[in-house]
Amino acid sequence: MAMTEEAATPDSPHGDQRGKSLSQRATELVCKNRYLYASLTLIAWQPMPGSYQLPILILSILGIHGLATQNITLDQPINRRFSLILLCLLIPSALSLPASHDQWATSQELFSGVIAWIVGLSVIKGFSRPNSHRWMQKAILWTLAAWILIGLLQMINLIPTAQGFFHAGHPITSMFKTAPRFGVVTTSLLAVALWRPLQERSISGCWLLLAAGITAALTGQRNNVLIFALGFTALATQLPKQVRFGLTLVIVGGLTLALMASPEIQLRSEQMGASIHSALTALGNTKAAHPSHQWLNIFNAFSSERGYIFDASWQMFKVNPIFGIGADAFKSAYPHFASLADSKRFADPPQPHNIYLGILAQTGLIGLAGLLASIGIGYAWYRNCKSPEKKKQALPYGISLAIMLCPITTQTELTRSFYFCIILLLLGGFLSALFESEHNRIQAPKVLASQTTNPFHESAQEP
Repeated sequence: MAMTEEAATPDSPHGDQRGKSLSQRATELVCKNRYLYASLTLIAWQPMPGSYQLPILILSILGIHGLATQNITLDQPINRRFSLILLCLLIPSALSLPASHDQWATSQELFSGVIAWIVGLSVIKGFSRPNSHRWMQKAILWTLAAWILIGLLQMINLIPTAQGFFHAGHPITSMFKTAPRFGVVTTSLLAVALWRPLQERSISGCWLLLAAGITAALTGQRNNVLIFALGFTALATQLPKQVRFGLTLVIVGGLTLALMASPEIQLRSEQMGASIHSALTALGNTKAAHPSHQWLNIFNAFSSERGYIFDASWQMFKVNPIFGIGADAFKSAYPHFASLADSKRFADPPQPHNIYLGILAQTGLIGLAGLLASIGIGYAWYRNCKSPEKKKQALPYGISLAIMLCPITTQTELTRSFYFCIILLLLGGFLSALFESEHNRIQAPKVLASQTTNPFHESAQEP
């Protein structure tokens, strides 16, 4: 049966709508696109009550129901591909359990991995809807635009931040409770949200990019500015050279002014300068501490005193280089491995502030090999894809994932729930864009054999 243009959109109900009330149409719309709409909440609901927990619960219920009714099945090659990626991360965690420093935390991590697998299958199912990629990217774009607008209103003190007004020395937080999370979520998703608008030479897209850079600076987190810079570098490739040069000048100027207006950045810069000066002075003092400790002090000045955490992480790795000290066991193990004098700020850090170092410390060389293998497998699938259109559709998701996994921007732990929710959504979009034809390769005959009028049923003509 031929599908009309209206029926091909994920936000319009299928079939004959005559004689149906508005509520019936809305119910049918939500039922047919439930996986897609629920997938969006992994991002859109993050600053709301329940944060990421509510979307995970909804997608888990949908996924379990889909597996039970064979609406989702591992017979579909795309689901097996996703499972392979996740296994590369879960197997090292399981191997670290026997020698884990905190076996309860490691067991919880493994359970969370199973939940993530179910959620990921639901996300991939959502992307099987017609035109789902365009719809999702537009929805993410509007979500980010709303958050950034609220952040700009906080900058001019029309809306208070989570801690008070901006002029009182508090960074902007938009709808989030903390500035770091607002910055990380927003900047990590810029590439997938603005890729298509900048391809289409959208002026509003350029303005939103500038506003995103300003708000990233005003969050007071240098890492957010770095993530934004990487995203802007990738997005700028979609623009002509002259436009790219002009936009770069405008954004650099806007970022400079925003950094000068950020109380948090100013405070950290002053502390950094004073710490570097004192450390360099101490290097010339032969009676001072060991030179290695002085260089550590210099590194701490640049990294907000993360050198202590990195040293403890390295000590954890040396104790068990193969399997690590246990997945998600860093927090409980840190006091036992922090051999250097720590500061009050990081007396009890929940994470090592670097994905790769954290993996190495907690799941050892096997864990690092699993992470690198999952990245390599994803890249190999993209490179070997024969369809230029599919590669073009998958590229924005891949760029966002690459930015989130870039070694110099990975201060958020990989399995941190709010962060991994973003990765699950991007990974689902990436795989679905590359292997769109695999969504119903096996499942279609089963669905035809059990066709029903239930609104939750999806016919073979509705991927």
